[in-house]
Amino acid sequence: MTERRCVVLAGGLGTRIRSVTKDLVPKVLIEVNGRPFLEYKLQSLRTMGFDSVDLLVSHKGEQVVDYIMSSKIKDLSVRVIFDSVTEQGTAGSIMEHIADLPESFWVTYGDSYLIAPVDEVELSYPDQSVCVMVVVEADSTTESGNVAIDSETNQILNYQKSSPGVILPYLDFGILRLNQSAFGGFQRGVTCDLSKVFMKLINEQKLFGFVTSENYWDIGTPSRLAATQEFLAKCGDGESL
Repeated sequence: MTERRCVVLAGGLGTRIRSVTKDLVPKVLIEVNGRPFLEYKLQSLRTMGFDSVDLLVSHKGEQVVDYIMSSKIKDLSVRVIFDSVTEQGTAGSIMEHIADLPESFWVTYGDSYLIAPVDEVELSYPDQSVCVMVVVEADSTTESGNVAIDSETNQILNYQKSSPGVILPYLDFGILRLNQSAFGGFQRGVTCDLSKVFMKLINEQKLFGFVTSENYWDIGTPSRLAATQEFLAKCGDGESL
């Protein structure tokens, strides 16, 4: 059986949530209903069928190592990998460690909580040479979309990291399947955002969208943290790691 690995980008400085962390803990270890948020994150990845996780950390990363070392995590292999540079961008962080990754792998963000239909995505796109972004229909009343998709081929036609004045119908859900070749042409050690990788794939017609109706949550700001905490409290304690 092929290993299903997910890279979790968890090296950010957490500036928007610093009023909560006081810069004493990394964002992924913020307490949510008495448990570190990272516990919920790892649970969700296990639920989606991942058996291997790479946590890319930087700021306060030693605390993440301590948490993983002290946790008895079942059915999930977890590595904590340090970025050598604190701010090199999301793509830059992945490129630094690309040699340690399989040909095809998934990527998600450390401050998000979501359950994506990963099995369905893999069945719909068995060709590992193409990349797939899970998206959700945008609700213009809460957050504007940043992705446009061809309605017949599901090929992604446009991606905007921030789109003031641009109305696109879908929103990046926060998890996607990439591969080694997606990072071809980018220089290691140079700050680079994943949005540049996405635009390269769009130009090569190798990025497709998979639409889900699931909701997603994150702890990126105090208000979003409060909403996520309320949602997870309603879900109950869930299965422990």
